[in-house]
Amino acid sequence: MPDPATNKLKADLDHLIKANPNALPPDEFKSLIASKLQVIVNNLANRLHDESDNMPLSKLPLAFGILQDKLLTLQGEATVRTQKTITVSHQDFNQILSALPAKTEVIESDVKTIEPNSKGDQE
Repeated sequence: MPDPATNKLKADLDHLIKANPNALPPDEFKSLIASKLQVIVNNLANRLHDESDNMPLSKLPLAFGILQDKLLTLQGEATVRTQKTITVSHQDFNQILSALPAKTEVIESDVKTIEPNSKGDQE
């Protein structure tokens, strides 16, 4: 079941499209904007490349961090690492040990050993 905010957003979008018949459909608009952004990103990357030697040192770490993150995104690499650690106290460990069975059960087997044939060993 879609949430009310999503339904309202879709209704608002439908209203805007009907109110402006010359507007591009959403998929075409996204494609157009993506194409323009590609040109802008390329131009800015070229400018950063050309002007990086003249950038103030205080701006380099931020620029590097953003560019490194975006490069990893373009390469399909992970940009965020989530780690969860669990600590086990001595009390927790003792509870785990006390929950283990006190004795182990011995299981008898029906496996019989076959003595080697004395005639076969000599051949």
